[in-house]
Amino acid sequence: MKFLLLLFIPVIAFTSFINPKDNKDIFQRLGRLEGTWMMRVKSGTVLFECWQKENDTLLHGKSYMLRGIEMKSQENVSLVYNKEGVFYMPVVEKQNNGKAISFKLTSSTANEFVFENPQHDFPKRIVYTIVSEDVLHAYVDGGDADTSKRIKYAYQKIK
Repeated sequence: MKFLLLLFIPVIAFTSFINPKDNKDIFQRLGRLEGTWMMRVKSGTVLFECWQKENDTLLHGKSYMLRGIEMKSQENVSLVYNKEGVFYMPVVEKQNNGKAISFKLTSSTANEFVFENPQHDFPKRIVYTIVSEDVLHAYVDGGDADTSKRIKYAYQKIK
C-alpha cells in the first residue's frame, strides 16, 4: 500500500503543479510574445511569428515563411486562457481537417512555457522561452520520451 502511495505522489504533484489561480498570471506573462519575431535560416528562408493580444483570454499568432518573394503561411495559433487552463491551439493548413490541436500548459517559470499533448503524433511538446525583450527561443519535440527529433527556433523581435 505504501508503495502505491509513493507512486501516486509524483502524479498528484505533477497534475496540480499549475494552480488554476495562477493561470491568469501565466497568461499575462505570455502577453510578452506580442509583436513580430523573425528567424533567418541558412537557406535564405526567413521564418516569422506574429502575435497579437485580442483580449484578456486570447492571444492570436500566425507563423509564415518568406523564401525570396514567396510567402507561405505555416500555421495560425490561438493561445487561450479559460477555466480549464492555458492552451496552445495551432491550426496547420491541410492538416487535421483544418481543426486546432490542443496543447495544455503543463509547466511554466517566469520566462518558460511548456505545452504538451501526449496523444498527438508530433510534436508532443512545444516550449517557448522568452530570453529577453527581443529574443525568443522555442522548440518542439516528441516529449520526454523522444527528444531526438527536437526542432529549435531562435527568433529576434523586429517590432
